[in-house]
Amino acid sequence: GEPVPIDVQSPSQEQLRDASWVTAALSQLFRLQPRRAVDLYHEAVRAGLDLGTLSPEQGADLFMGLVTSAVRLDQPGEAMQLLKDCRRKGPGVSPALLSSATRLCTSKQLFKACLDIYDFVAQDKTLVVNDRSVWSCLIFCAVEARQLHRCTFFFDRLRTFGSPSQKDFSNMIRYASTQGDWQMALSLIQQMTAAKLPVDSVVYNTALASCVVANQFDKARILLEEMEAIEGTADVITYNTLAKGYAKAGCLDKCFDLYDHMRAKGIIPSQVTFGILLDCCINERQMDKALEVFNSMASQGCAMNTVLFTTMIKGFARSGEVDKAMEVYHKMREDSASGVTPDVITFS
Repeated sequence: GEPVPIDVQSPSQEQLRDASWVTAALSQLFRLQPRRAVDLYHEAVRAGLDLGTLSPEQGADLFMGLVTSAVRLDQPGEAMQLLKDCRRKGPGVSPALLSSATRLCTSKQLFKACLDIYDFVAQDKTLVVNDRSVWSCLIFCAVEARQLHRCTFFFDRLRTFGSPSQKDFSNMIRYASTQGDWQMALSLIQQMTAAKLPVDSVVYNTALASCVVANQFDKARILLEEMEAIEGTADVITYNTLAKGYAKAGCLDKCFDLYDHMRAKGIIPSQVTFGILLDCCINERQMDKALEVFNSMASQGCAMNTVLFTTMIKGFARSGEVDKAMEVYHKMREDSASGVTPDVITFS
């Protein structure tokens, strides 16, 4: 039959010192009342509970429930204290407990706490962590917590116990991008392809951006061709990223060649695309070309916005063509009915 519910609200001191009673009470509380479970544990410890009377299995179950309860309550400090109790008074932190804690911390977005828990548990040099999910979580947490120096170690450990997943590679490519390591990003994509893992647009675009930032335009173009060979992978963000690199490098012709190429591929230019073209023209003092782009936007189906108008005004002002700048300003005011209005930057 069903177990008889235990009154856990007002336990006696004798009950709190009884390891069997405490474990039964906590088991009843863990799922629905995690806060009360943690509080009851502390009450029992203060009352003199001797955890040494528990079997290793009972101790492992007890601390599994307590630590996961603390994480569910978004109290990583409490979870760490419980892990210390587990090591000092209980059966010690098991690989299973570490696995549960890291997965739960990751799902709760407690990224730094997850890394702190690993650091504490890793002090036990006899502990072998062969659960790939632990290393996978740690890679993700290291990226999110900006503890980037740890990523390669975690990735190497993960590989010791199996093949990385698509998500593991994706997180490492994010890491490579933040480090400006375009070679690593491209190598990881090659490894994904060799492992027959799908490479999505986000991952490709991250790697391509790494190449662009490093002015490795030839490598970026090769990667673009690879993306174009996979239907639906190269998107407007892909082309905008490369175009922005060309614009920053002053490669006006390449910028417009890419613009024509993306349209030939059926990619519809966005407001960002036109903004990049305008900036490139203005920076290269090609205002006639900029005006040509500006006038073509409506026919291309581009909805005008404050930034595009302001960019043109800035270009004409910079080239000393104040009358033309004012013409654009008046056109902007005429479009105010569609929600386009001057801002502080426009007037400056």
